[in-house]
Amino acid sequence: MGNTIIDNDHSKECEIINNSGTDAVVIIPALAQSNNIGSNVNIYNQRLELLSTLEGGQVIPSGQSGTVVLDQTYNNPMTGQPTYSKVYKLLISSSDWYHPLAVINVKQKVSVDPPRFDPQTINADNQKSMEEAGLFIQTLHADPTSPLIKSFKDMMSDVHPDAARLAEESSESSKVEDVNTITDKASNFFKSTDDFQNVTLNSIGVMRSYYKKFPFIWAQFKNLTYNLYTSDDQTNTFLGQISMSKPNQLDIKKPNAGYIINFLPASDPSNLDSTAIDSSQTVSINYMNGIFIIKGSVGSSKTMLRGSFIFKSALSQNPDDNQIIPILTGKVNGGTTTGYDESLMQ
Repeated sequence: MGNTIIDNDHSKECEIINNSGTDAVVIIPALAQSNNIGSNVNIYNQRLELLSTLEGGQVIPSGQSGTVVLDQTYNNPMTGQPTYSKVYKLLISSSDWYHPLAVINVKQKVSVDPPRFDPQTINADNQKSMEEAGLFIQTLHADPTSPLIKSFKDMMSDVHPDAARLAEESSESSKVEDVNTITDKASNFFKSTDDFQNVTLNSIGVMRSYYKKFPFIWAQFKNLTYNLYTSDDQTNTFLGQISMSKPNQLDIKKPNAGYIINFLPASDPSNLDSTAIDSSQTVSINYMNGIFIIKGSVGSSKTMLRGSFIFKSALSQNPDDNQIIPILTGKVNGGTTTGYDESLMQ
């Protein structure tokens, strides 16, 4: 009978206590870190790894806890040898859409014997900060000249002429006092508002990176089709459609997280009364760094579309339509294009 080896080393385990009100998963950057001082501005917009728990599976139900093993290594530039990473950024995300709930920096305590990671608790306030940050980003796009947004921009400029860059690129090379001043002033600003009291510059950076990484917000977390139009100020010409099809199971390791995104050109763009498409000419689209690009056309301007947000009234011409909706803007076959979901105009 063979010997059973029991691993009693718990030094790489980290308990996550989920009090967020939402079932959660733990995601980490696939590339191990030697430190976690850097900014969260691109934290989701990179290769990611979804962790399993020692309790089984990957989901930590709301009101429960789960334990993950943090065991990455990096190549130590001093020794040239693989070295255990003692620092991690934990991207606590919703289990359905990987929506950010909290980003937590953890560091193994080496001053105790044995070394360990402290338990980490996420609560509803963490999630609320991310949700409000997402709404603020949408408002920033849809209403950039509003008093709220103007006040925010003025505040940032008053604090430091390069405040946005310093806040987003905070790192060891940035002056800590400058970054702290900016983040504190921003937090005080948001606390003075009615709808964004839990927003921080950190949560804005996290949500921006989430929007850049995954196409979910532009698909409105479902199956969605955008009709694409170009205009010469007199007539609108239908160019085709961008279709986004939700997979049965999301997978962060797959392109578009498993979403199938296609461009279907118009059958007859010269026919101004037709929105017929030619499905035989369907081409695949990749979503990368916040841009929809025809596969194989990186660096080309043939078809490049970027997501944004506007008030519905900008399309309907009804001033009472104050709902914020997503749109796509950019180039299709070299022509300036706007795309939107026709069903939202009903």
